[in-house]
Amino acid sequence: MALSKVNPNFVNQLGRKNFLINGGFEISQRGTYTSAAAYNDGTYLVDRWETLRDGVTATFQHLVPVAGESSYGAKLTATSSTSGTIRLRQRFEIPNIYKWAGRTFTLSARVKSNSSNARLMMYGGGGGYVTMTSDSNDSHTGGGAMETLTATFTTAGSISSEFAAFVGIDNARSTSDPTIASGDYFEVYDFQMEEGSQASTFENRSTAEELAACQRYFEQQHYHANDQVCVSMKWSGYGYMGHITCMEVKRTEPTVSSTGIVKHMGQASFSNTVSPTWQYMTPQGVGIYSTPSSGPTGNAVLILSEGFTVNIDAEL
Repeated sequence: MALSKVNPNFVNQLGRKNFLINGGFEISQRGTYTSAAAYNDGTYLVDRWETLRDGVTATFQHLVPVAGESSYGAKLTATSSTSGTIRLRQRFEIPNIYKWAGRTFTLSARVKSNSSNARLMMYGGGGGYVTMTSDSNDSHTGGGAMETLTATFTTAGSISSEFAAFVGIDNARSTSDPTIASGDYFEVYDFQMEEGSQASTFENRSTAEELAACQRYFEQQHYHANDQVCVSMKWSGYGYMGHITCMEVKRTEPTVSSTGIVKHMGQASFSNTVSPTWQYMTPQGVGIYSTPSSGPTGNAVLILSEGFTVNIDAEL
């Protein structure tokens, strides 16, 4: 039986060992970033990973598989020299982390870097950055080769606030910012967080499964020219209200943005093209409101794309 869609909540019930979503960096709904480009602090680029920088300017690059490398990855490179940090962060939902209190976990990732301050880190839910156990190999040598980093930690007896995994150039436990030179970089592949004190082989999930998990937090719907977006009903004046269903139920009420334009078709006539607005957002779907100044006047019309993209965002 073909599997085209997977409920991420069902996946969690199956007991997937990697608590990180998109730890293989394959899913990148927001765009293609295969060429290095400057980014702003706190920007989401590849799904579920927030790009961070402090004190320095930096670029982000999405690494796609090439000869000799079968995995996707991410690369951050400093473009100025000063004290600072460049990092990737994945935050966990609060309802999930309550049950993780007092348990032991291990982070692991394959990392390349020319900085001995490239490391794995964990922010521990109200207690600051977590102290890794003495047998952890959580930092890179800085020699530029691919190294497997691991970091084992035990959470506090209670967790009540942000809980997040990091990889990047930073000092241990982020006690202060290290000195970064322009050109310092790190690459990361196969990032995993699992229960227990030993790192195991990276869990490769199907693209469909990983995408479904990512879409709990963000999805992008693309419509080509003349694709049907939805059926829209007369709302007020010339206005029409329709509904777009989320591909996956969102973790909370999302924010919505769009690019491009739509047109209305009814009674064999077309409206002028318009840019719609968004109303009545819920985790299950969003309302699309549009007001053509000419064209169909019926009680129901089809909303057709003229090259249209919708971003539905419920990220942490």
